[in-house]
Amino acid sequence: MIYLGLERYTQTDVKEILTLHPDGIVLGDILCDKKMFPYGGEELPEIMSECRNSGIKVIFQTPMYATDRVFGDLMKRIEYYLSRDFLEGVIVQDVGVCRSVRKLDDKVKIIWGKMGHARNPVTNMATLDFYAQAGVSAAECSSTHIADLIKQRGLEQFLLIGSPAYTTINRECYYKYQHDIYDDNCHLGCLLKEKVVIPGAGDSQRTIDGFVLDYHNNYSEESIAKASEYDNAVIYAADLAAAGEYLDRMRGAADA
Repeated sequence: MIYLGLERYTQTDVKEILTLHPDGIVLGDILCDKKMFPYGGEELPEIMSECRNSGIKVIFQTPMYATDRVFGDLMKRIEYYLSRDFLEGVIVQDVGVCRSVRKLDDKVKIIWGKMGHARNPVTNMATLDFYAQAGVSAAECSSTHIADLIKQRGLEQFLLIGSPAYTTINRECYYKYQHDIYDDNCHLGCLLKEKVVIPGAGDSQRTIDGFVLDYHNNYSEESIAKASEYDNAVIYAADLAAAGEYLDRMRGAADA
């Protein structure tokens, strides 16, 4: 199966994705849903319902920083999505979220996310055993080598075509911190591409765009060529045009 995940969704994007006929779609930003959706994620149930009615599976991606301030609300949202039968799976980035989701539903597919791998970069049978014991039933991976390990462990594979890579400051929202804003009235400053300069070591300085430095996707020709050998592939892309291009390439490789 092939899933698509965009950095930002508009209503037009959702309708056009449906015309591409992927098997599924990934919704939910790893940092902040205000970055991904024009209405900050309030429109998610509507999008999920539209996808389900069109026969497209939905995977919800939980944020990387599930702090105490957002954890309860996150679980309520997931519980509601599950009650409406919107979700095929949930991508988790840490064990606490994983175990809480498993308590909500003992059958939903729980996928260990790429950002979870980033926290523990060593992936072997011992780490996969630990994830499985916590309730994980599948895992994202950015290489065919790791996909082979996941397959050997008996977990479902989600090979990434477009693996997210970024540099950030270890804060839930650096933009709010920099501007002394500690409520939700941030006005989406991070989307305005405002540059913030912070002091570094010695004479060097760092320029920060919102709260994320250098966010991009890495694409692997090997993953594109061999994607059909694994259970699933996920195309993460900046926009619909890029996602469509890689989707065509993957379908061509599978037919070759």
